[in-house]
Amino acid sequence: MRKAWNTLLAMGSPLLVAVIGILLILSLFLYRINSLVPGVSQPELDTHSSTRSLTQVFETGTNLPYNTSVFVLTKIANNTVGLRLTGVIMGILTVLIFYLLVRNLYSTKTVYITSAMFVTSTLLLSVSRLATPNVMLLSLLMVVAAGYILRFNKNQEIAWILAVTIIGLSLYVPGILFFIIIASIWQLSRIQKSFENLKPAIIITCSVILSILIAPFVINLFLNPELWRQYLGIPAQLASIQEMISQTIRATASIFLITPASPVYWLGRLPILNAFESALFLFGLFSISKQNKLDRFWALIGIFILVIIFAGFTGNVLFIVALLPFLYIVIGFGIDETLNRWYEKFPKNPIARTVGLSLLSIAVILSFNYQLQRYFIAWPNSVETINEFNLQIPN
Repeated sequence: MRKAWNTLLAMGSPLLVAVIGILLILSLFLYRINSLVPGVSQPELDTHSSTRSLTQVFETGTNLPYNTSVFVLTKIANNTVGLRLTGVIMGILTVLIFYLLVRNLYSTKTVYITSAMFVTSTLLLSVSRLATPNVMLLSLLMVVAAGYILRFNKNQEIAWILAVTIIGLSLYVPGILFFIIIASIWQLSRIQKSFENLKPAIIITCSVILSILIAPFVINLFLNPELWRQYLGIPAQLASIQEMISQTIRATASIFLITPASPVYWLGRLPILNAFESALFLFGLFSISKQNKLDRFWALIGIFILVIIFAGFTGNVLFIVALLPFLYIVIGFGIDETLNRWYEKFPKNPIARTVGLSLLSIAVILSFNYQLQRYFIAWPNSVETINEFNLQIPN
């Protein structure tokens, strides 16, 4: 009886943690989603006006999965909640995929801490709780997840079906195609080897899924060849080389130092990461630099460089949203390195180990508090924010 009880407790503990985690995530993403700000912003109103019919959704071309979802949900509820719910779903899905990825990278403590820091990020909450397609930039994490399951999942049939589905949907996000092409070239030999071992039935299934998903993409390009710029995320008028360099510097500075004024998405000109997160990020870079023989090192460094360059090249500083999950992955390495070094210093001293973990926990809690206060209290009460969210959805 005691053995059965202990087994039940062992099974129930992770389940309880999962239930509590899900409830907290839902609370963060849904809390006052229709009333935190007085109305909707102009970008949200643009989203609403461009998704009134399936014809509009199709002709827009880019962000087709997002716009289709907005069209369906606003038909069910033509209000602020219906308009913003697609972003919430995308945000929660990103958090889930983030957790599933990082649990293979760090210790259990670090996985929970890093996931909690990511889910309380001001920028993640902002883009997920707004009705703008910028939230789809988070699909870069899903593309990386597709590559991960192709390489490490033992069930290659399921892995290929998932990967093809993710890639087919991600093609509609402006700029993500570049990363898919670069990643495919980099891992071409492994992709070919995996593909050669697939059964004909799986190859046919993947081909059918991909054909269905990219059909609107191909048709739109055929009917309107000018859409290629939008799919690639390239503006009609490119800036000068000097301006591109300046924009690249501004995109980098927005992470650690100062952001451009954009009250729809963030408060004032505060950077994306706070001081504590920035320090952990730098420590995380030091940690992964010791893993320079592993693909994860080159993947993280490559993503960081390419996103920053692309943001500067296109002049779209909001493309930095695509980098957000990877910033926190590096932060996780910083947390893991901090704990490991402390435990190595005090391998047999439980008091010192507890003190170290407690100090880190206090710093992390203060970081949570800062990010949440910034988003839920300071940002919606800012005059600039109130002025931006002064529009209403037409009936």
